Amino acid sequence: MSNCSRGSGNHQRSLSDYAAEIKQATAGNRDAQIRYASILQSVGTTRRSWLAISGEQPGLARGAGEALLGQAQILSSARTLYRWAKEHEKPDAARKSGFQDGDRNETIDRLTHVECQYLPDVDRKLLDGALKEYHRLEAKDRDTAFDTALGQIGVDRL
Repeated sequence: MSNCSRGSGNHQRSLSDYAAEIKQATAGNRDAQIRYASILQSVGTTRRSWLAISGEQPGLARGAGEALLGQAQILSSARTLYRWAKEHEKPDAARKSGFQDGDRNETIDRLTHVECQYLPDVDRKLLDGALKEYHRLEAKDRDTAFDTALGQIGVDRL
């Protein structure tokens, strides 16, 4: 989790908060609870590992905006696909790791997994929560291109 480090501000969302948001978004929907169980398990494992290493709760610091927005699966998948397309404008050797021809099957597997567990209403709740927290970030932690696009598109059209 390279974008995470311990944080001390009110504007930093912890993994515990994210897990609680998933639980709230899936409450009363057994299918949703099953589909999002692997994400909850991953959040729990990451949190326990962080606590074991640092002894403190993880919060978002550098890269906070990107980390927050990556919590909604559909937006994260769209960003991956866009980045894949942009990287594939370059020769294979010039592409960043994770976007080379040898990474194709892993990327397909990851996106297929998202497709299998994705529920629009749950993901929308997670996106709304991430956007609320994102808008509380200081300007230096926000993505100006994303802010501009979001202003043009509107949250309700995402």
